[in-house]
Amino acid sequence: GYLTRRIGERARGREWYESSFLPRLGPWALYGLLFTIVILFALQGEQITSHPWDVVRIALPLLIYFAVMWGGGFVLGAAMGLGYARTTTLAFTAAGNNF
Repeated sequence: GYLTRRIGERARGREWYESSFLPRLGPWALYGLLFTIVILFALQGEQITSHPWDVVRIALPLLIYFAVMWGGGFVLGAAMGLGYARTTTLAFTAAGNNF
């Protein structure tokens, strides 16, 4: 993040970094997440599928956290008078910080 921005902007400028580099780099974050999930299931798939209640015990608090943070972010954004697009962006950013 920080290091690639500093080096990229210094080497080629902000315009190139934001219009060329970031669009090419962006999908790699999703590939990394997908790779992590595939490896997790490849190594621990039997444990995950044989103990579904353990998964529920872990997932339920995370879902509650997501709902509370998203709702709080949305209410806060609306109270601040932000438009719908900025309010939903704020809500998803607040809720996604744990994931």
